[in-house]
Amino acid sequence: MYLLSILLFTFVYLLSFNSVIEENRDRYSIQTFAIVMITIFLISMPVTTTFVSLMLEENQREHRDLISFLQINSVWFAGAGGLVAIFLSALTMVRLKQKRIRHKTSNLNLIVVGLFAGVVSFASAYKHLAFFSGDDAGVFLYEAIPAIDDIDCNAPILLVKWEPDSKKPTAWRCPTGVAFNINSPTPFLPWGSYEEGESSKLNEVMTILMKNAVKIEKRRHLDVIITS
Repeated sequence: MYLLSILLFTFVYLLSFNSVIEENRDRYSIQTFAIVMITIFLISMPVTTTFVSLMLEENQREHRDLISFLQINSVWFAGAGGLVAIFLSALTMVRLKQKRIRHKTSNLNLIVVGLFAGVVSFASAYKHLAFFSGDDAGVFLYEAIPAIDDIDCNAPILLVKWEPDSKKPTAWRCPTGVAFNINSPTPFLPWGSYEEGESSKLNEVMTILMKNAVKIEKRRHLDVIITS
């Protein structure tokens, strides 16, 4: 749904403004076209970041800071782009009303597609940022986690939001579609491209895994002290 919204927004708006600018190159048309291009750039940032990371994979150490910056901020850009797309749809409606332009199919397409792309992009970004808002959210290799009966996930990774001081079931997300920034600590799963739920058994497994991780870390620290 996320990729579809980007493609629809890009196609419909560029096709529409191409004919508008050819007929009338006024200040409003040029400004609106610039906003459209900025919106496309913003909402597609997670896609761009994923491709950039793949292109720079061989020289990842040299471009580590750039890749990290893009991965951290790409979702924020997508959310901002969603708001701009919604604003653009509202601006189009106001423009049609002021100029008393008939509600042709092409004009309605601009409004509907803009709202669709804006809502999908903003909702995807908001849900992602809300999920990873705490320090105990992360991504795990699903194969590395012991079998859990109440989770049905066929993806290689599982996003987990664990609350160590709570007995509440642990929230999880399983990718069912395209995932972006897959190599980052916070992979981006757009709205509609994942299944989610809560699991009490996962909470128990996470508690055991984290306790073992703490024990291993303490043992390493002790070994360092002894050897030094």
